[in-house]
Amino acid sequence: MITDKTAEVAIAAEGEPYLVQMSTTGKEPATMTFADFEKAVTVTPPPADQVVDASKYLKD
Repeated sequence: MITDKTAEVAIAAEGEPYLVQMSTTGKEPATMTFADFEKAVTVTPPPADQVVDASKYLKD
């Protein structure tokens, strides 16, 4: 599917080259901002009945 969309990615200009922001324009514009680099995170996996094995959709 082809959509009329523009994407922009911002990378830190000084220091470590971290991805700092991604944004898109078009029918459904969105922006994601990344912060708190190198800080620990706590991840809680979803229940097994909410997980999909995407490998079965990959083509060989």
